[in-house]
Amino acid sequence: MKNEEENRKVSAVEVVMSGIKCDNPSCDHFEKDVPFENYSEYVDKPCPKCGENLLTQEDFESANRMMDLGELLKGIGDLMYPEGINPEDGTMLHGEIQSDTKGGLSINFPCEDEED
Repeated sequence: MKNEEENRKVSAVEVVMSGIKCDNPSCDHFEKDVPFENYSEYVDKPCPKCGENLLTQEDFESANRMMDLGELLKGIGDLMYPEGINPEDGTMLHGEIQSDTKGGLSINFPCEDEED
């Protein structure tokens, strides 16, 4: 049975994409809690506020490519830290790829302190 410290270990790289924003630049409709796994349900769906498209097929395909990139980075992190990491033991380097029209892709990496 794993001890408590081993249970806290997580993958070295975390990839999260979420949120749907209306394509209409003058509309402020944003659904921040929509996970990437549900994006397909929003393709060609009208905005409840203005009727504009919430997610075009082109944007959906772009989101999939961004997620593929994130998963590639996650795979590299898993090779570098095969046992995973304990998120309480160190500094995490956080990076985001943000889109003007949609939610964004957030990628977190472990970062070791460098001594000068």
